[in-house]
Amino acid sequence: WGDLFTEDFHQDVSGSGGGVYEGREAAVAATRAAIETTRTCHQVHSPEIVIDGDRASAVWASQDRLIWDDGRTMTGWGHYHEDYVKANGRWRIARQRLTRLFMEA
Repeated sequence: WGDLFTEDFHQDVSGSGGGVYEGREAAVAATRAAIETTRTCHQVHSPEIVIDGDRASAVWASQDRLIWDDGRTMTGWGHYHEDYVKANGRWRIARQRLTRLFMEA
C-alpha cells in the first residue's frame, strides 16, 4: 500500500480527526497505528481527474465505515483531494487531503 505514494508524500487527514504527515513512512506508520486491527471498508468513486503531462489531480467522493476492536464505530462521507506525479513510468500519489462532509459515530 505504501508503494502507491511518493517518498516525500504529504498527507492531511486532520479533517477526520487525524493529523498531517510528511513522508511516506510517516503516513503509513500513522495509518497502521490508527486502524491496523480495525475492520474497515473504504469506497471511493466518481473521480474528477485533470491530467497535465506527468502531473495530475483528482477529487474522489468517498464513504467509509470503521469498526474498532473496542466496539467504537464511525461512518464518514467526504472527499479525497489528491495530486499525482509520474516518474519512471509509474504514477504515484504525492499529496492527499481528506475532507469530511459528515461523520457519524
